[in-house]
Amino acid sequence: MISKTYNVAPWLASLLAMAVLTSVVPTAAYAKKGAPAPQQGDVPSYREMVIAAIDKHILPNLEHFAQKAGDLSSAIAKDCLQSDPNAASEVNAAFADAVSSWARVATDRIGPARKRDRATRISFWPDPRGIVRRQMRGVLANHNEALLQPGAMEKQSVAIQGLPALEMLLFSGSSSEKSEARKYRCELAKAIAANVSKQAADMQAGWLGPQGWRATMLSPGPENQIYKTEADVAAEIVKSYLTALQIIRDNQVLPWLDAVTKSKKWARLPFESAGLSQSYLSNQIASLGELHRVMGLDAYAKQIAAKDQKKKWIVEWLPNAYKGMAQQAKQLKLPAQAAKEKSADVKQKTRPLARLKFFTNGLRQIVGREIVPATGLFLGFNELDGD
Repeated sequence: MISKTYNVAPWLASLLAMAVLTSVVPTAAYAKKGAPAPQQGDVPSYREMVIAAIDKHILPNLEHFAQKAGDLSSAIAKDCLQSDPNAASEVNAAFADAVSSWARVATDRIGPARKRDRATRISFWPDPRGIVRRQMRGVLANHNEALLQPGAMEKQSVAIQGLPALEMLLFSGSSSEKSEARKYRCELAKAIAANVSKQAADMQAGWLGPQGWRATMLSPGPENQIYKTEADVAAEIVKSYLTALQIIRDNQVLPWLDAVTKSKKWARLPFESAGLSQSYLSNQIASLGELHRVMGLDAYAKQIAAKDQKKKWIVEWLPNAYKGMAQQAKQLKLPAQAAKEKSADVKQKTRPLARLKFFTNGLRQIVGREIVPATGLFLGFNELDGD
């Protein structure tokens, strides 16, 4: 427990009270891949932070996603036209696995994820204007056979190339759909799934080899056109982490909170039609917790506490925040489901989302205002803009 004698910043008072009450065991993936935090006073070097982030977090998650994307492509190619309900169930299960795996990769928008817009090709989101739905309706109406040719999908709008477009194909069909339309839907799903698998494989390959992004990040210097120092490399990873926290808060937690508060049935959450928004968020939280741990950021918290007893509470608050977020995410219900619970108290329905908002705010504040200065890194932008 955190001592009541610690002086806690006012903006974290209510947040800390909730964190202290949390005692949830981390997810299996978090515990399995997470490296032990360095001992007090033994903070990792920038190079150690980068190697751990790449080898213990980014590459294992990418390998897993590439495998699940391939499994999804195979499942759709094999089963999407069969009338057997078990076949459809297998496709849906493969889609859910791919989405969960993608959630752990989507938090790291670095290097190969940005090249050729691979991350956007895999998942065009956020999509506040409904571009995926609008463009996919046009594709389904026109039955353009050219889109089904090998490699053709990669040349189309990024909005119809990835998992959100595939979600629409798999979860918006009608039982009364004509056989010709159903066949085209199936062939289009095959093409999109194959493209997702290719983008995943390309993203993974982009990190490997002597010319890969891993080698680029581990060889900063005057000849490196992207990274001049090891601090530049570490700063990019920390910046990606903080940006992911902000995206989770602004594009998932806040819209979800607004929808439940106002009894809306739709919040434009990632993979909401497939009922996978909660799983997606839970896996993103696990991914960020994993990255935080393997980079040894808690060691800097201990260093801060050793220098200033008033900030000693931060040491326990950080891991408790991830445990708390994991616990709250498990309690979430989709807006459509929450809207049906007319008799439920609004505060009760929104409490998990309100706590997630507090936790994401708190993590961004502590890491941005306390941990980052302690590391000596310069991020090049105000990571706390918009608070």
